[in-house]
Amino acid sequence: TADVLYMRGSGPAAYCYVVHRTNTAGFAGVALRAASAADFDAAARIPGATAPRALSGPGGGQVISLKDPDGLPVEVVHGIAPADPLPMREPLDINYAQEKHRRGSTQRIAKGPAQILRLGHALFFATDCERTIAWYRMHFGLLPSDYIHEGTEAQKLGAFLRCDRGAEWTDHHTIGVFKAPVAKIHHVSFEIQDFDAQYLGHEWLTEKGYRHVWGIGRHLLGSQIFDYWYDPHGHIVEHFA
Repeated sequence: TADVLYMRGSGPAAYCYVVHRTNTAGFAGVALRAASAADFDAAARIPGATAPRALSGPGGGQVISLKDPDGLPVEVVHGIAPADPLPMREPLDINYAQEKHRRGSTQRIAKGPAQILRLGHALFFATDCERTIAWYRMHFGLLPSDYIHEGTEAQKLGAFLRCDRGAEWTDHHTIGVFKAPVAKIHHVSFEIQDFDAQYLGHEWLTEKGYRHVWGIGRHLLGSQIFDYWYDPHGHIVEHFA
């Protein structure tokens, strides 16, 4: 629209990044998708939650708004109609020193930006990280995949929190929380296809003059391949594979 831009990945989510026209750049919030109507109703009972209201974006649905313990905006959405997935190139066959998956064929990838599949996670800075970690665990059932300590275990610097999907595999983290003097969003992270997409996307952003932060590298704990960039307003965005 004239005032809102909805952007999607190639997955079934109707959109994964929303930009509102304003006079001052800032962070408007991160939304978690409720797995069921019952979960959405439970989130609406979290202290401080707004009443459910209709979403005006693609796919409709409903949303409630919350504030984390530092006052950062968090939303919960439900009932957004999925979109038809978009084509995404197949992952490349990778040869290893003693194990060959590709024989007798070449692989050619078109130059261009890395294609986004979905929003993977968000990481926050918190003035009291244990309080914020407890808030996410209590209200959304998130589980710690890893705690980060300084010195003793009692000195927690942060945690990577995953969704509780029972016996199903899930991402190493959907929310990260780390201690900092000022509460703010640190970065949001989007999944791409593979290492080749990571490297070509890096080259594309470099040619376009965007400012690089960190990468390409591999995270120790989650083992993702990462690359971090600043958007034009100084917010950090990550590609991961």
